[in-house]
Amino acid sequence: MESAVSNSKKQNITPFSTKERTLCEGNVVLFRRKGSKRWQARIKRSTGRWVVYSTGQADITAAKSAAENRYRDIKYAQEMGRVDVTRRFRSVCQLCRNELLAEAERTQKDLPKDLVQVIDKYIIPILGDYMCHNVAQAELKKFSIKRSEMLGRNPSSSTVATHNTALNYIFRKAKELNYIEFIPKTINDGDASFKRRPYFNDKELRILNANMWRYLQHGEKLLHAKGKNGIDTISQKTYWIRELLSDVVLILVNTGMRPGREMLSIKCDHSPRNRAMTRMRFPISLCIRRSQDEEEALQRRANYWCHQAA
Repeated sequence: MESAVSNSKKQNITPFSTKERTLCEGNVVLFRRKGSKRWQARIKRSTGRWVVYSTGQADITAAKSAAENRYRDIKYAQEMGRVDVTRRFRSVCQLCRNELLAEAERTQKDLPKDLVQVIDKYIIPILGDYMCHNVAQAELKKFSIKRSEMLGRNPSSSTVATHNTALNYIFRKAKELNYIEFIPKTINDGDASFKRRPYFNDKELRILNANMWRYLQHGEKLLHAKGKNGIDTISQKTYWIRELLSDVVLILVNTGMRPGREMLSIKCDHSPRNRAMTRMRFPISLCIRRSQDEEEALQRRANYWCHQAA
């Protein structure tokens, strides 16, 4: 209320006092902008946010009546669970964009940045001019067609899943602000025929896990061999790199850890006496619900921890 009154004081050009311009138990405040003869009404919603409407009236008595009618309409819609006010989809996108950027800065995760990119590149250009309550299944189908035209191809299922995550984030924010009555259902119509990225199968993983010591033993023989460096023998630096590679492969195979952020979070403790690694530490993110694959990955991590501690 105080912020609404203070804002109206800055914008208000009128001889009437704040008390004379405040209606409906402080939920409506009238004001006039500089250079305008018509009254504006700042109305407080049930969400705590203030919205501004033009009464279209130059007479304060008529403006009060128009503002009170608008306030009653908004209050009735709120009580009935209907949309009381609406905004452009672009406005909610900008609000979500700011939240995601703040989350990315706080958590240093890539997903919020990916969602911001989807909002900027696809959602705002295609759906930004629609009113929030008008974005339904038909508009989402148009969005899918326009997106394929922009890409020049039918996107993969994983790409569409990321876009749907961004859309659902925006829809939830619009529902929270009471700009929509319900959240439209998003559909993944992406191309599922895209080939999976190359990966190690179970047999190959078992071979790597069982034979990395042979790879390192062969590197040690080359280190002490005589001959031309790089062909018949290797340098000390190359042998250290192979040692590190051997450790990394064993960690990835036995823990299910993914290369990248998870692997870069590994911390090692070294013994200055024998110049050997004594312990390896890495964070484990726990979640309330975990799939069977996640449970197995956590178990492998725990087993590896026990093996290292022993």
